[in-house]
Amino acid sequence: MYLIWALINAAYVIFFFGLVLALFTKGKELFNNKYGNAIIVVFVLGVMGMLGAKEGDFDNTYLFHGAKDIKGHHVKMMSATLEENFPFDILLSVSFKENETGKLVPSSSHANINGFVSGYQWEYKYADIDALENGSFSYKVNGLMHWHLFGINVYSQSKTFSGVLE
Repeated sequence: MYLIWALINAAYVIFFFGLVLALFTKGKELFNNKYGNAIIVVFVLGVMGMLGAKEGDFDNTYLFHGAKDIKGHHVKMMSATLEENFPFDILLSVSFKENETGKLVPSSSHANINGFVSGYQWEYKYADIDALENGSFSYKVNGLMHWHLFGINVYSQSKTFSGVLE
């Protein structure tokens, strides 16, 4: 489904700019046919999308409560792939610090989306990291996947992932 949505976005961009070129070559004749109203709708949506489109202003970083109180630098980084699809992957990175007793404590985390992300934006909201007995950590991550069509947010999908960092 993700690939189909990305292809729809790419086709819409190509179609919109094709219509813009046709407008320059044919002028007003472009609208004087049975598809004139549909062409106007495509133009209006395209212009609104271009004017309202902005780069994702999501920080996608989560700072854990109490991590500021721990002195020192990050001593360990763990990563996991939250979701693996054909067009893109959602990745999680967690930084750890050592507390006074020498135990690893999560200090910050970052989740991002990599790959062919035409029409999508990932908004990372929250992570819960818990230590397991074997030195690994369990995680539960929450975020929103925003589905865009030419810069206009069409749908926002809540996503929750869980697993183990090793």
